[in-house]
Amino acid sequence: MENSEVEVNPAETEDMEVNVTEPVTINDLNTIKEDTNSKHKFVRLPLARVKAIMKKEPNCTMISSDAVFLVTKVTEMFIEFLAKEAVKQVGTRQRKTLMRKDVDNAIESCSPLCFLDGALD
Repeated sequence: MENSEVEVNPAETEDMEVNVTEPVTINDLNTIKEDTNSKHKFVRLPLARVKAIMKKEPNCTMISSDAVFLVTKVTEMFIEFLAKEAVKQVGTRQRKTLMRKDVDNAIESCSPLCFLDGALD
């Protein structure tokens, strides 16, 4: 994998905090589900692509649209959390460029991400 670089402004990320221990309540899900015709407004990843990936599982024969939506939303939240943790690593080194080693350091230093240890090798 090549070193991919992304420009990051540490000043913009200082107030970024994600609480992974905060549970999602039924009310939160109901609020999101109320407008079922515009689910695409609540997600940034393409629902069709996520559904195609989910269908690659041989034991999965039918997938509801709610399941696709929730998997997509959780995936986005995970990517956001990982990115914020990696940006914290950039801020500690006074750089403006996010590099792979920052993601690796975030995985090593953040206990909720420990399951990814070695996954990027």
